[in-house]
Amino acid sequence: MMWRIRAANGTAIKVIGTATIEARAGRHHMTITGLVSPNVNEVMIGIGLLKQAGAIWNFDLGEVVLSGYPHKLHSRGQQSWCRRVVLQNDTVVPGESEMDLSTLVQYNDLSGPKINEPVDWVTEACEVT
Repeated sequence: MMWRIRAANGTAIKVIGTATIEARAGRHHMTITGLVSPNVNEVMIGIGLLKQAGAIWNFDLGEVVLSGYPHKLHSRGQQSWCRRVVLQNDTVVPGESEMDLSTLVQYNDLSGPKINEPVDWVTEACEVT
């Protein structure tokens, strides 16, 4: 299926496929199917999911109710800097093996971390347990 998605400012958003995930928040378990884009690095809840879950947004209590389960809303606060490494292709890594994978690095802000934040640009090789 070909998706044509636009941002609030009218800019086209590239969609490269869909993903289905199992999500859990407390006792609430749900399956979410969404669009995947290299241009969007945060999960965005769409009207389809909100309607499917019978969402009720209670601003007075600071919560949203999805499928009968209340979820407290929290401010993200001042997010200063973030980088992500995103896998570029569906890949199966066999057990007890190593593999080089094609990835994309995403930055929210190219100005870098703020003065008082620790900086770790590399990781040590380690065994995943």
